[in-house]
Amino acid sequence: MMSNPQAPDPGQGVDEEATRGRGLRRKLFHSHMVLSAIGAGLLLVAFVSTLQMRSSTLRLARERGPMVRASTLALAGVERSLAGLRGWMALGDPAFAQDRARAWTDEIGPAIDELEKISSQSEGSDDMARLDQLRRLLEDLREEQWWIEDVAQMPGNQPARRMLVEDIQPIAGVIFGAVTSMIELEKASPSRQQDNVLGLLADFRGFFTRADTALSAFVHAPDDVLENDFRSDLGVATQRVSALQTRAAALSPEQRELFNSIQAEIAVYELLATEVIAIRESKKSNVAHHLMATAAVPLARQVSELLRSFSAEQTRRMHADARRASTVANAALGLLIALIAVMVVAAWFVSKRAAERIALPIAALSVATRKLAEGRLTQDIPVTTDDEIGQLTTSFNAMRAALMESRQGLQKLSRAVEQSPQLSGHHRHGRAHRVRQLEIRAGYGLYARGGHWQESAHLEIR
Repeated sequence: MMSNPQAPDPGQGVDEEATRGRGLRRKLFHSHMVLSAIGAGLLLVAFVSTLQMRSSTLRLARERGPMVRASTLALAGVERSLAGLRGWMALGDPAFAQDRARAWTDEIGPAIDELEKISSQSEGSDDMARLDQLRRLLEDLREEQWWIEDVAQMPGNQPARRMLVEDIQPIAGVIFGAVTSMIELEKASPSRQQDNVLGLLADFRGFFTRADTALSAFVHAPDDVLENDFRSDLGVATQRVSALQTRAAALSPEQRELFNSIQAEIAVYELLATEVIAIRESKKSNVAHHLMATAAVPLARQVSELLRSFSAEQTRRMHADARRASTVANAALGLLIALIAVMVVAAWFVSKRAAERIALPIAALSVATRKLAEGRLTQDIPVTTDDEIGQLTTSFNAMRAALMESRQGLQKLSRAVEQSPQLSGHHRHGRAHRVRQLEIRAGYGLYARGGHWQESAHLEIR
């Protein structure tokens, strides 16, 4: 009896290594993680750019835009309060005073509160300093407007008008009444045609009336033409008084008494008129107007300039934030496009490399299997990896070596049977045929089992 010992298992320990999940799976996992890392980088860039744009957008929505609107509202309120105050000063209508008060309560106050609220939440300290200055100016402006509103309709607000009404116009009435009485007396006098007194009295009354009218108009609305008209007409009236003085003998005692009164009053009238003109031409002719021009308007101008500068600064910052957001968006878009291109190239390269590392060894095993089946494989396949495919290649090489060894043993046995002198030709032929069948079975058994010896070949020659 002749038998072959059981061959050692070259694939021993391979199953244990494969069950550890290393090798090929690790490489596949690594390639997928590379692609995942690139995708995560894309998402990170998109996330960071989104945060930047969100920050700029929130700053535009929460700070810049509301601050510009609040500044504009406060500026409109200041202009409205001045308009209401001017209307009250000119017309004395309480509706204008009420509109001025509403400008402060409905526009200026809420706008300043909104500016302070937004500035307290922002990072800039310059805004708070300017707001403190703005609030102080607004407090001064409000107080000045209150004083102007209180003084505007009081009698002492316009001293020239008060003097005109209280001092000059009563004197003018006395003079006008006296000259009218003289004219009536003269008309009743039989000598009126001889001395021409009536004509002088009528001229005096006419020119004096014109002078008094021009003076009243000048006090209400100063004008150089009105002042010249007053002085010219009063001069003619004074000349007529001088002419009447030369005809005093022709006057009756009653007329003379009236004429003396006219002379005394006309002198006082001229002095008071000169004083009224001087007061009216001075800057303090209207206290409310004077306070308006020297205090309220300059304060309002400072407030307006500060609000405009504040609004312009916020507008500049708003445009800067918008440009920053646009720059971030454009940079993020360009970076995302570049990363997408890099991801496509990296995915192609990693996938190609992984496919080659897996497919090429498998293709080599496929070719070697065909050669082994045809009996043309005489050398081992090179083991190029240390993963499961490398282990499979090692097992295949072990199987090939065992199969070649088995075939060589069977071939030796077949030659020994054929050359044995103890067997007849018929038995020799039968034994050789059985040996070849065993050789084929052994080869296919090894091939089917992947090169692992699981049972020993057992031959007997009888």
